[in-house]
Amino acid sequence: MTVREASKLTINVIMEFWKKASIPTRAEQHCIQKLESVFYEWKGLQKHKSRSGEAHKKQEHEFVSHLEDLFDIAHQDALTIISNPEDRAFLLRQREKGRPGSIGVRDKVTERKARAAGERKQAEARRRQKSVDEMNISACLTTLESSSGEDSDHDQEQIAMCDDEYKPVASSSTDPADCITKPVPKKAKTDVLTTGLMAALDRTQTSSRNAVYVLCETASSLGHNVDSLNISRNSIHRARCKARTIAASHLKSEFLSVNHLTVHWDGKLLEDLTTREHVDRLPILISGVGCEQLLAVPKLSSGTGESQATAVVNEIKQWGIEKQVVALVWITAPLAINAPLNDFLLMRQLLEYPDVNISSVTSKKLGLHLWYISEELVALALFDSRVPAETKKLMLEAMENAAPEHPPKRPRVETSAFTNSKGLEQFCTANSMTMFRLLQLQTSFMSKDPSEWDEDETYQCALRTVKGLAVVNDRAERGVALIQDYNKKLTKDEEQLQFMLHVVSEHRRLFPDCSKSGLMMAMSSTPTTP
Repeated sequence: MTVREASKLTINVIMEFWKKASIPTRAEQHCIQKLESVFYEWKGLQKHKSRSGEAHKKQEHEFVSHLEDLFDIAHQDALTIISNPEDRAFLLRQREKGRPGSIGVRDKVTERKARAAGERKQAEARRRQKSVDEMNISACLTTLESSSGEDSDHDQEQIAMCDDEYKPVASSSTDPADCITKPVPKKAKTDVLTTGLMAALDRTQTSSRNAVYVLCETASSLGHNVDSLNISRNSIHRARCKARTIAASHLKSEFLSVNHLTVHWDGKLLEDLTTREHVDRLPILISGVGCEQLLAVPKLSSGTGESQATAVVNEIKQWGIEKQVVALVWITAPLAINAPLNDFLLMRQLLEYPDVNISSVTSKKLGLHLWYISEELVALALFDSRVPAETKKLMLEAMENAAPEHPPKRPRVETSAFTNSKGLEQFCTANSMTMFRLLQLQTSFMSKDPSEWDEDETYQCALRTVKGLAVVNDRAERGVALIQDYNKKLTKDEEQLQFMLHVVSEHRRLFPDCSKSGLMMAMSSTPTTP
């Protein structure tokens, strides 16, 4: 058995005790690495056990003294995540020298909470199943009534039935076969719910129960007979679930994907829908020229980069936009075309700062984030009006130089490149043409003098495209705010949550403000369907 296999088995056993204590732990791979580091430390001491030096004896003493300490694999935010004060106090006491306290044979409080959580899940499953059954029954009982004494234009109007529109009525026949209870329609009701109204209820976080009060009072104030309207909690709930499903499906099928899309995402730790456990949520959005769309806010098994990458790729494939995606946002700048020169000038200023210590620390930190002056992205400066025409000429000449087929993922730039007399042209290679190929930009303007580019139509078209690249990650921040506002609100069903987020996001796009003039203008251009 290898060290990794033994470490994994050991961590699995250790984690069982942490689960019994209701203390959140780190990811399994991090726990394994910590255990392996202890093992290799012991291995090193054992290898040199014959040494009698004072330093070696001190290392052995420190290693042995820590053996009785807590093997701490708690989550870094464990004290914040833990809601039970007793569990929080137990973790703090265990971290003390001597580890005072212990886990009892049975934790009745935890068992009771776990049992209650299980019962809530079962009750929620029953409610969902009941809702599905009621929707199916309602669909089967919906009839087309013709009104003989009314206007002929409404002869075949579709009428939705209220929850109690059918009730059992015993037959008056003396034949036993006719004494079977049969559903008889009580009264036809008028449906008042439209897709726009249901989207507004979702956006304002109005529950189906509260919607009954609002709709009844609104109908009454407008002079309608409330008894003739289809207004009940169950019917509203069913209609909203169905409307969300249809709206989300239409958004995906009718989404007009444009070229040159940018993907945005940002993670957030939130409570699960049905329990008090915290889970990782990942809002994923795309943007392009005149386009912004929420893809999904999936729940992740862990917050690792691999899990996030897998979730992002899966959503891109589900929406069928693999070929249109050209950028992934991990960087921030107000305008992409200005970023290369901004980074270059900032690094030069930091290196020339009078205080040597501050200059060294800040320039070293910025050196880890010089993405914009990489071989592929430095070509954005060709569209920056602040870059002189002479520098652009030198950049074009440098872009003809040979370059490695696979450039490093992280740009490696010597500090001397920022203090010499050269400019951005020293970062350009043949790989700088990659951006033009990815964005499918015409390059015929490059044959002209840079001073004449502003009058060239192909340059102007390329300029509009690169300006449309949204590289500020505030879209992902809006996605985080959206899931924070609607997490554990209105629904505990994961699928309905995703549908509701699509509906709310689309409603916010259609109705950006609540002014009467703005609403009327948006409503006039937006068809309202029943």
